Amino acid sequence: METIREVFTQLHGVSYGSNGADTGVILADGETSLQSSKVAIAMNKAIFHTSDMSRAYGRKIDMILKCSSNVKVDISSNEWKRATISKSIKLHQHSKNLRLNTSNLFSLNTRFGIKFTVAMNFVGNSGYLYLLRLVDDGLGLGDYISVAHLVTVLVVPTTIESLGTVKDTLRGLLTLKEHLVSIAWKVRSELHKLEHASDLEDICPTPSTGSSHSKSPFIFFTPRNNRVQKRKLLELDDYDETTVNSFTDQL
Repeated sequence: METIREVFTQLHGVSYGSNGADTGVILADGETSLQSSKVAIAMNKAIFHTSDMSRAYGRKIDMILKCSSNVKVDISSNEWKRATISKSIKLHQHSKNLRLNTSNLFSLNTRFGIKFTVAMNFVGNSGYLYLLRLVDDGLGLGDYISVAHLVTVLVVPTTIESLGTVKDTLRGLLTLKEHLVSIAWKVRSELHKLEHASDLEDICPTPSTGSSHSKSPFIFFTPRNNRVQKRKLLELDDYDETTVNSFTDQL
């Protein structure tokens, strides 16, 4: 993760923890909260009548790429896990990443009319970049489904033999930057329109590109108590698999 962050901040001009003056994109890491997931989690609690009566909080994310403005807007959620994890945890992270970005994309579409985003998912030094877009399902006005497309595999080289992957990885990160800058520009443009519209509220109607008729889908998030139990099971599964592999290596 440190390597990818350095590539963003040094090579691509994405600001880390500052105002994002160069690209309009800032990087926030260290288990920050994705705001759009807070609404989805509150909806989950209301629908399933869970025993968890605590306040809903957004899911913690390893790295969020945000649009820099007076109002910070999340545009991409990215996750990392160490290499020595079980298949079940890899799948869990993959699913979580897709669900969080889908939740955020519907929020971006409702507010700003944005219908795609890009994100990364890493396990150890190997990862991938994917594009997530909204597709009209044809069932009604504003009804969308999300479809993910693999853009490229990303590899952080650790040996001389793996240096051949650098070109494709840098090309992928440049593609990511291009899309993020485009999304950030659209968000900032819409925020300025909304600011001007608020000044003319009740006087003159102003158009907006946000999808006011779009319907946010139901995205399932595991209730907190069950999530803790599931995490323990996943960690146990991870421990068992690591123990078996270690024992096998000794044979």
